[in-house]
Amino acid sequence: MNSVLNKILRFPEYIFIVIALIFGIFYMFIQPYNEVPDENGHVFRACETASGILISKVGTEKTEYQKLIEQYINKDIDNIKFTVGYSPVMYISSAIGLKLGYFLYKDGKIMFYLGRFFNLITFLVLCAFAIKITPVFKFPFLICAILPMNLSLAPTYSIDSFNNAFAFLFFAYIFKLLFTPPPDGISKNQYIKLLILGLIGALCKGLIYPLILCIFLPRINIFLKALLILFPASLCILWNSLNPVIYHPFFELYNDKYLFFHQPLLVIEKIFLTTCISFKTFLYSMIGKFGNFAINTFSDSLYNLVILIIISMFFVLPEKIPFKQRITALLISLLYYLIVLYKQLITWTDVTSLVILGVQGRYFISILPFLFMVFSCNLLKIKEQIKNIYKIFILSFFIFINIEVIIFLYVFYKVYHLKTGFN
Repeated sequence: MNSVLNKILRFPEYIFIVIALIFGIFYMFIQPYNEVPDENGHVFRACETASGILISKVGTEKTEYQKLIEQYINKDIDNIKFTVGYSPVMYISSAIGLKLGYFLYKDGKIMFYLGRFFNLITFLVLCAFAIKITPVFKFPFLICAILPMNLSLAPTYSIDSFNNAFAFLFFAYIFKLLFTPPPDGISKNQYIKLLILGLIGALCKGLIYPLILCIFLPRINIFLKALLILFPASLCILWNSLNPVIYHPFFELYNDKYLFFHQPLLVIEKIFLTTCISFKTFLYSMIGKFGNFAINTFSDSLYNLVILIIISMFFVLPEKIPFKQRITALLISLLYYLIVLYKQLITWTDVTSLVILGVQGRYFISILPFLFMVFSCNLLKIKEQIKNIYKIFILSFFIFINIEVIIFLYVFYKVYHLKTGFN
């Protein structure tokens, strides 16, 4: 029995695929349109991408894909414009699903769910490959990937489906080069892979990925390192220059991307107050808040139990991390956190608000692997057999809470279906 258990646990990427595929399909069908955060705007942008419109323009005519989707959802999505500046890279999977559905059936319902399904498959592939290639924290990667919030976003049009999965793959490859460095230095193929990952990352999260490459790269030729940073950063700047910055349409905003240089004390005050007031909400919504973030799906005690279990992995499933890399990982985590808050401050926060608006826990799922680098603790000496039992317990626990979410969503949206006539 132990030998069978050991063999199964040696391949966490396959465990992930089975769990994520089963629950992903349930999430795909149970969550109605636009009950996923911002999915309306992402459907609009996916339809544009499927039509070959790579740089969106406000006021363009409806695409054929959009018209068919609107017939199915019985809603007009023409006025959803807050995603116009987003890169088509994040919509390629859903666009392929839309095109396939259009080519085979020209049916809005089939197109809609094929778009979701292709996003789920991309999420599965990217996360599974990340778990496979990382030499450290394989099991924590698996657990972060099946968090209810993360898994529920996977089969939707939300760009978090692609962003979180890509971030896991990006960080896994960085970990591979850090913890199993090539004896002869970075090879040409590895350099090309890093460059491709950097370019894709620049079109997803902006300059944060080039910054991570700059800070966290293993020893590499200074000229090649400069190119790895310069090309993605240039692509990011070029894309942003071609697309409008998306601001909240109903607020009086600061509307100043250099606000930190003009009013640094104001920025620090807003970030501090937001962290003090909303940090628990960030943690809870990172685990799972549904009904378009309107409902705490679990009790506070269950949310806290999930947090304690994740913390326990720091001690039970640790890795040997050099102090310098811990500090670097901590700096990157803080930098990522501050960039997210600062972006929401200058684009989505009313000048009268005491705190930064629009920040959600799902934005921080992608940085979770770095927290294991920061807090991994080798003080406890635990036998491998105990670790395997612990892994089975944690897997069972997260399967259980995903089942609880599925039941909750089924009951919640059954009422929604009845009231709205959504099919």
